[in-house]
Amino acid sequence: LLNAAALFCMGYLSTVKPILWALLVFRFWEGAAHMVALTTIMALACDWAAPGKRGRMMGLIGAALMFGTAFGALLGGRIASASTGAVFYVGTGLALIAAFIAALGLRDAPGRGRSSGFRDTWRLVTMHRVLLIPYAYAFIDRFCVGVIVSTLMLYLGVVVGLTPAGIGGLLAMFLFPFALLCYPAGRFADRFGRVAPMCIGSIGFGLVFALYGVMPFDWLYVGMFASGILSAIMFAPNLAMCSDLAPMDLRATAFAGFNVAGSLGFMTGPIIAAALCALFEPSYGSAFAYKLIFIVAGTAEVVCAIVTLPSLLTLSKQTRTT
Repeated sequence: LLNAAALFCMGYLSTVKPILWALLVFRFWEGAAHMVALTTIMALACDWAAPGKRGRMMGLIGAALMFGTAFGALLGGRIASASTGAVFYVGTGLALIAAFIAALGLRDAPGRGRSSGFRDTWRLVTMHRVLLIPYAYAFIDRFCVGVIVSTLMLYLGVVVGLTPAGIGGLLAMFLFPFALLCYPAGRFADRFGRVAPMCIGSIGFGLVFALYGVMPFDWLYVGMFASGILSAIMFAPNLAMCSDLAPMDLRATAFAGFNVAGSLGFMTGPIIAAALCALFEPSYGSAFAYKLIFIVAGTAEVVCAIVTLPSLLTLSKQTRTT
């Protein structure tokens, strides 16, 4: 309901009285409301999933997120071509429908007790430091996604010369494989564990990402398609690992931390990319600056997998023995 109210206010301001600072305030409000809902949905899904099926449940959640992102981008673009303000009102309607469905269909799982506060959040992080592993993956994965939706889109328009329609089609090559394979990746993680798909997916994704700036244009479609597959392979197991490591009464708190880490990464990606572009573009040109950004982001993904691998292997052995 808060999400719907924020979207409605943004639509009103954008079509009747556009005030930039007010739009930003309501955008912040909308983002906060969205994260509350998303965190709660993740915790509910984890609570209701059987212990041996959390991977596939988190795969379903990931698939829903990615399909929503993909179809939302396509639908929003079509609506905005006719009326920019109408996007907000359609979003308001969809959020109201979601609130109605949630009120009728959602309920807490048996065994859930008290709610958690700030002290529980601090206690969770200090007493369960292994949660920092999925948090690190969440940060670096969303860091790369932030670079995709900002810098890669600019690169495709400025350097490659793609039209907006071509950029949207290329982005779809990333989003739809990601969405389609999240659930199978979750099932794979249930059967074979979390460590292998997280590490293999991250290293593969990082290597492909680093090559974005040097790929021939025709190979970009292949690169984005491969990126979507590799992202799905690592995303669902990482969500499942977060649910595995969190105590039952603090799962919502654990997923809140997961989403905070991801949001910080999503915010940091464009900032770091803009700083590198501003530093190197005047002397070396746009093409070189963009290539460097992709190499830095891809390398960060690979480094994350390599650095956390010993901890993941230790954690996997402890899980098997217990």
